[in-house]
Amino acid sequence: MRNFLLLFLLLMPVIGSCTDDYDDSAAWKDIDGIYKDLDQLKEKLNSLQLQANALSQIVKGGAITSVTEAANGGYVISYKGSDNVEHSFNIATTDQMVSSPIIGIQEEAGTYYWTTTTKGQTTFLLDTNKQKIPVSGSAPQIRVDENGYWVINGQQILDSNQKPIKAEGKTASLITKVEMNDNGTASITLGNGEILSVSTFTLFNVEFKNASQPAISPIIIEEGTKSLTLNYNIIGKKAAQTLMLITRSDDGVEVKLNSSNKTLAVTFTDDFEEGVTMIMLYDTEDNVLIKPIRFTLPIVENGGIATATDFKAFIDAVTNGGSLRKFKDTEGNVILLNDIDMKDIALTSGAGSKVTSNTTSANTKVVYTISEQTFNGVFDGKGHSINNLTCTYNLEDGNIAHGLFNSLGSSGII
Repeated sequence: MRNFLLLFLLLMPVIGSCTDDYDDSAAWKDIDGIYKDLDQLKEKLNSLQLQANALSQIVKGGAITSVTEAANGGYVISYKGSDNVEHSFNIATTDQMVSSPIIGIQEEAGTYYWTTTTKGQTTFLLDTNKQKIPVSGSAPQIRVDENGYWVINGQQILDSNQKPIKAEGKTASLITKVEMNDNGTASITLGNGEILSVSTFTLFNVEFKNASQPAISPIIIEEGTKSLTLNYNIIGKKAAQTLMLITRSDDGVEVKLNSSNKTLAVTFTDDFEEGVTMIMLYDTEDNVLIKPIRFTLPIVENGGIATATDFKAFIDAVTNGGSLRKFKDTEGNVILLNDIDMKDIALTSGAGSKVTSNTTSANTKVVYTISEQTFNGVFDGKGHSINNLTCTYNLEDGNIAHGLFNSLGSSGII
């Protein structure tokens, strides 16, 4: 969609070529507004998909492990999935919602099924055989098509007039409330008013503190920190019979467990940016909970690419697998902070490892190989330009993808 919008802008001066003083400021303002809506939709889609995936896992045999208040006024819901790993997702509260959820759940004859809600009317979501889809099955795949309409499991969602439903960049939530009960269950209130009762896992869990303050994943580490000590406390009905061990840690993070002092000694490498350690809790009756603890540096204030030197450093960081943190804004996107003049810097390589092929012969099946280092984030120019760019590439270096970016990862967006 973005490519179409940019092409439309480029063609507008041609369409109106009868005048030499075409003012495109209004068009750019409209495009900026559309981009903002697209960004809101992306965030909304991610949230809905996470909640749908979570509900599917919980109903299939998972369990809610904790409910904590989030910094934005919503809540962080943690649950144990069928993989024994504790996952988390965020929900909005009812007063934060300004539009009805596009997807929900409804009970029929003791079984919960996925539904869609359009203009106040709720219908069951059907599979390709026109059968209702149980929540205990696979979670529906939610997206917005190239024209901006809701699509679930590959099908446009239609209203009562058989018209597709336009997606809007507003806050929506499949789940609006989760309450832990005393009887081993939790009550999940859905956006359509349905209340779902699910199991809780209260046998054991673990809480962490950094000094006297609760430490909730992701744990923010100040830049330059070499080590810290976390105190922990195992809680739950079977806390006294529960054992804990560390199963693995990412490169850049080393964690040592001291069960006598109930502490975790965490050390970080000089180039640390983000890392995870996996902790396993278990008892003698084969109950297991795997808990990932993520450590991360704080977001850089005013992060982004401001100069030609910054841009060259960004290209090199992608190619060498270095940190991109200082080039990112508060949303985690790499951005341009202003127009970039590259007149004094020539690029001799694009961002990322080279892309190679298995053959140069005609009529031969070609297999392209993308090496490990790719750009796998979002690069947003924010309406700025890169000027006086000179690229001098060696076309015999084995790389068949020359440009600003040699290749993108599966999540790469420009």
